[in-house]
Amino acid sequence: MARLLSLLSGFALFPIAALFSGDLAIFIDLPSILLVTLAPPLIVIGHHGMRGFIRALQVGAGAKPEEESPRVLQSLRDLSCAAGAIGFLIGLVQLLANLDDPTRVGPALAVAMLTVLYGLALAELLYAPILRRLTGPSKPSARGAVTLGAVVLSQGALMALLMVALR
Repeated sequence: MARLLSLLSGFALFPIAALFSGDLAIFIDLPSILLVTLAPPLIVIGHHGMRGFIRALQVGAGAKPEEESPRVLQSLRDLSCAAGAIGFLIGLVQLLANLDDPTRVGPALAVAMLTVLYGLALAELLYAPILRRLTGPSKPSARGAVTLGAVVLSQGALMALLMVALR
């Protein structure tokens, strides 16, 4: 019970922090949510099958893991990061296509940033803890770091481009 209360309290801090920065609605983008929450599970189901997907999620609820469960969860984690990176690129394309209209630059940048936020949140706050419960503590994966590093570098380049374009 204490573990569940701790998890729920930890997750509650994110929307509370968002509320302190203003309107919570600015952190909600339906296309980004759909991309990050639907694409990874659908791809995993295509690769590992519905049974493998369901069994891996049941592990999170305390079911006995099967041999394939860690691979399925790692796929979900990796694909969530990838979906966030792809969403970032979609937002970047929207932004670059609309540089001549400053009113459309902000929303396109929001799509880019929010998709990364959603992808990393799912990967690291949902799938990673379940995976760690199965595999135990391990060395950090280079795959997630590479994806995150590429996104951060892209965001830095994007900011530089915006500063030049909006002068």
